[in-house]
Amino acid sequence: MEAEQRDAYKLAYDEAVRGLAHQQSRLDDFRARAGIVLSAAAIATSLLGGQALDQGSPSLWAWIALGCFIGVSGFTLLLLLPRRWEFTAAPRRIIGTYVEAEAPLPLPMIHRDLALHMEDSYVNNEVGFDKLVIRFQLALGLLALEVVSWTVEIATRS
Repeated sequence: MEAEQRDAYKLAYDEAVRGLAHQQSRLDDFRARAGIVLSAAAIATSLLGGQALDQGSPSLWAWIALGCFIGVSGFTLLLLLPRRWEFTAAPRRIIGTYVEAEAPLPLPMIHRDLALHMEDSYVNNEVGFDKLVIRFQLALGLLALEVVSWTVEIATRS
């Protein structure tokens, strides 16, 4: 095998590792943001909702705000729930498949095969990320509607 081909397989492997590491970082960021959005919704409900609801029975705006809070909570909890993500190759499988197999593969071929498998993992993870983005956008929209609803509730009671 030529040195140029070995280097190309190593480059593909390194890029696959970098792509999965970037995805894992994005997931951590999403989860941190989801926690912040959930906290913001809880604070808005406790501060604005407490002020709005201590003045009598709730109106339609208060019920909308409470519904939005429940929606924000649901969508953010969906973001925080565990899901099967693929960011690494299992060492036991690598050893069993490539190193201790009847016909062990040379390192460049291991790099090639792992790069291809990691690309599949990357593509599968992207499907999950698309769902996370939609849920996050919905949670943000509901948070905005919640704050507006509480504000309208307070303004109409004054």
